[in-house]
Amino acid sequence: MGFRFGTLNALFMSPAFLASVIPVGRDLLITAAAVAGWAIFGVLLSVLALKLFDLVTPGKLEVLVFKEGNTAAAIVYGAALITCGIIIASAMH
Repeated sequence: MGFRFGTLNALFMSPAFLASVIPVGRDLLITAAAVAGWAIFGVLLSVLALKLFDLVTPGKLEVLVFKEGNTAAAIVYGAALITCGIIIASAMH
């Protein structure tokens, strides 16, 4: 008799199968809102951590990096940003 593709198609296109595989409607909106919320929270924590780092270091890193073009200060600022990102990401995970 052979294999009938109509049966396979009916199985994979059934509403129950599609509902379990594809996040649609309310679940998709909740997931997107959660991702956006955590992303905003992470960015705010990163900005706060960099401001705190700028307070505890001598001189103003923002002025040294963005106005004076100090390469060494830019490396320190970048390392602080990467470190804060790793700490925040591991805390959120």
